[in-house]
Amino acid sequence: MVFPYTLKKIKDIDNMYQGNYVLIRGRIVGLYYDTLYTKAYLTIADGSGMVLLKIQNAVSQTIFNGAVVNIRGEIAEHEGKFYLKTKEISKMQAVEDGYQQLTEIPLIDENGLPDFKGKRWVKPAWKTEKLLSLYSMALREERKLGWIAWELSSF
Repeated sequence: MVFPYTLKKIKDIDNMYQGNYVLIRGRIVGLYYDTLYTKAYLTIADGSGMVLLKIQNAVSQTIFNGAVVNIRGEIAEHEGKFYLKTKEISKMQAVEDGYQQLTEIPLIDENGLPDFKGKRWVKPAWKTEKLLSLYSMALREERKLGWIAWELSSF
């Protein structure tokens, strides 16, 4: 089954509905791993805003804060605000692919990120005592998550 993905800016998600499929390019500005439920999340930003992603599917790779990524995902809702469930994440070579402006998006201290912005989640609102903020994360195929590297903080 092929899903129609539409290239969007993050701010356009505010005018979409749960279940819509989108293609977004942005810079990772936050990585989170919930050791209690074995779930991983990331926050990406483009020039128009930020949004939270729940990692559902990903090819084996290591992602890190500051990386430019291409996301195919489905819009989901939690408590009246939107986030994305990933169908695919892939890192991009920003200079070679012509997305240099994405590398210029500033990285923000995790404490400086709001929980939500407009109709979009920016950080996981369903915090547990085991939710960690990370610098990098290693992903394996089929929703099996591994994580590595430097823990920035825990909530």
